[in-house]
Amino acid sequence: MRTEYTGDIPLLKEGAHGLRANYGSQIYVGNGLDLTTLGTKSYGVYANGSYGSLVDIGSDSKIKTQGTSSTAAQISGTGSKLTIGDRALFDTQGNSAHGIYANGRNGTIDIGNDFILNTAGDSAHGIYAYGRDGTVDIGNGLILNTTGEKSYGVYLYGTKSSTLVYNSDVTLGQQSTIRTEGNGSHAAYMYSSDSSLTLGAKSNVTTLGDDAHGLYVSGLQSSSTTVIGDNGKIVAGDGMTINTSGSQSHGAFVNWNTGHIDFLGGANISTTGPDSYAIYANAGQITSLTDGKYIITGNILADNNGLIDLSMTDGSIFTGTSQSTGSTDGIINLAISGSASIWDMNGDSSLTGLRLADNATLKFNHADASFKTLNVTKNYTGTGGRIVMNTALGDDNSLTDKLVISGNTSGSTLVKVNNIGGNGGLTNLGIELIQVQGASDGEFVQDGRIIGGAFDYFLKRGDDTKGADVKNWYLTSVYTPTEPEPEPEPEPEPGEKPNPKPKPEPEPEPVRTTRPETASYAENLRAANTLFVTRLHDRNGHLPYIDPLTGEQQISALWMRQVGGHSRIRDTRNQFKTTSNSYVLQLGGHLIDEINDNGEWILGVMAGYANNHNSTDARLTGTSSKGRVNGYSLGVYGTWYQNKVDETGGYVDLWTLYNWFNNTVEGKGLSSEKYDSDGFTASIEGGYTFKLSDNQGVNYYVQPKAQAVWMGVKADNHRESSGVDVRGTGNDNVLTRLGIRAFFKDDSKTKDETNLQPYMEANWIHNTESFGVNMGNYQVTQDGTKNTFEAKLGLSGQINKKVSLWGDVTQQIGSRHYSDTAGMVGIKYQF
Repeated sequence: MRTEYTGDIPLLKEGAHGLRANYGSQIYVGNGLDLTTLGTKSYGVYANGSYGSLVDIGSDSKIKTQGTSSTAAQISGTGSKLTIGDRALFDTQGNSAHGIYANGRNGTIDIGNDFILNTAGDSAHGIYAYGRDGTVDIGNGLILNTTGEKSYGVYLYGTKSSTLVYNSDVTLGQQSTIRTEGNGSHAAYMYSSDSSLTLGAKSNVTTLGDDAHGLYVSGLQSSSTTVIGDNGKIVAGDGMTINTSGSQSHGAFVNWNTGHIDFLGGANISTTGPDSYAIYANAGQITSLTDGKYIITGNILADNNGLIDLSMTDGSIFTGTSQSTGSTDGIINLAISGSASIWDMNGDSSLTGLRLADNATLKFNHADASFKTLNVTKNYTGTGGRIVMNTALGDDNSLTDKLVISGNTSGSTLVKVNNIGGNGGLTNLGIELIQVQGASDGEFVQDGRIIGGAFDYFLKRGDDTKGADVKNWYLTSVYTPTEPEPEPEPEPEPGEKPNPKPKPEPEPEPVRTTRPETASYAENLRAANTLFVTRLHDRNGHLPYIDPLTGEQQISALWMRQVGGHSRIRDTRNQFKTTSNSYVLQLGGHLIDEINDNGEWILGVMAGYANNHNSTDARLTGTSSKGRVNGYSLGVYGTWYQNKVDETGGYVDLWTLYNWFNNTVEGKGLSSEKYDSDGFTASIEGGYTFKLSDNQGVNYYVQPKAQAVWMGVKADNHRESSGVDVRGTGNDNVLTRLGIRAFFKDDSKTKDETNLQPYMEANWIHNTESFGVNMGNYQVTQDGTKNTFEAKLGLSGQINKKVSLWGDVTQQIGSRHYSDTAGMVGIKYQF
């Protein structure tokens, strides 16, 4: 019988059905159906019977039910069929009031796109497929919401007899959305044998409640009873999103030894509740049928012979732990590839097999300040992968993350190590980072510098000569020189007795691989203390100028000098070569210039700018660093001349400066370290000039002199981004200079003539301290500066009545290849 309806069907009485097709009857309803039922067991649409009953409803239909066990649409019997067009709206209210209930043998329910289904009540499922080999097909854009305890979004329940198993197949189209709110309310739940649920690409499931899983497969565990057709599965399309927030609410959960959850591509899975797993295979399998991008936030677990096997492509992010213990025979295999892919491992983990490829990263997370261990119970393969680990760098017993591989290794993997609060130390065997129990064919290659305190560490295979395992990989802070090939011993001449073997030489002391940044810090401090150090003649040249108005000799009222320098210096541990280039600009002028019976008294002010750029190469490790200093000075000076006019007799010169600098140290492959330094420097200098001849023309002079300079510029205590504390050493150094200056001048020159005065100096310089650095309680000090010889050759003269120039070249040399070369030029100009 065929029945056709159009328009609305009014509110029906309790227990009645809105549309019901029995025993092969057919009902056709046009577009825009609006149907409401009220009361217990009142169905909106019901297709029943054993002869293929049919209900066909057009688009834009609305079916609402209110009452316990009242279902919006149900099929039962054999071969029944329900077809509904696009944009349907189902709304049920009441306990056990389902949106769709498919209970027919070989029956089908087919609903179009943009279907909206809401249920409110306990045990009120959105789609309930109860065995009987029926099918439910929903188009794209489904929106399904359930509210109530144990109200599942989609529920597939299989039945069986002693010889037969009845199942259901449910297919949801692309961009389907399932949301459940209530304890025990799973988004998609399968309890059956051969049933299948397929969710289209870019679908989204969310559960709000405890013990409410996203995708859940459970069923009849194999036992002595024969189970026919044991292959139930949920297939999730590419781009699936799963979110759970309650306690013990898993994202993808298989709790059945033959159940499956298969991902057709990637998925975004997030679990935030306690005791919840993003992926949990408690028996059964959760696998990726094709490679895809996975965003997993939460832990994964496999036990009771469960299998998790994921192939994660570029852009995948896994934040959580993996647990696959041998005692439960769980299996987890992860293959992660792509430079934008990362496993952010935030707890101890274990898995069966791991493959990192194409710059994919395994990161040992240290946010909770604990070190982690990853156990790979089978094999590890690195195909251009990367591992980031953390270690409190010190001696062999340092706390560290560890990678333990029970099987074999192959391929190549970069390893980056972050120092977590370690001050460095001397290693023997090394800090064991990676342990390999099988064939250790894989190579683990250091990625960037590994620094702890004042030391560079290096990732190397174990040295079996020291007792380390050559299969394993260690961090070592000891320099290991390359052993030269032994020369063959000559054959003894006939009759000649061979010499007895010499006694073996004692093992040399291990050499720590010190960081080149230590030398950069030291050179920055030396530069800050010495750049503005001057002598009397540096400021005023040698000649007094001739006042153009009075014709009398005067000391210049204004002066300026510029200095360029180049230094070479090494350290006491003989590991570094440091070169530096500096520039100084100073200017000053007299405030007071008084002459009395006791001589001439001068008081002036001076200021300056200076910079220093230095670079250090590490001889043992091949690493390098750079230092930079930029700063200023401001101070006063005072000078007494016993006999200025003929430039004989004694003089005393004093000055003091306040200096302040910006400093930078930048190690190769490391971030820049910036810090300040400031402090005072002060000098006292004295000498006596002797005239060796008394001629009308050229006369010769010698000037013994001495100077003491106190250096009080100190660098701020600095903590590097690596966590190590840095303190400068060599504070309060006193430089003493003893020497002699010789010059000659032509006393026959008039005031209008150019008068040049060549001069030379030889000095011995002593420093009470050597500049250095204490980094993590390990000190590195500059070498060769304690005692140096200095030679200077220069020329000064009055060019005309207004302009005087002077310039010189200075060379210092010390032990251990220390040298300092400087050139200076100065000018005076009278207005």
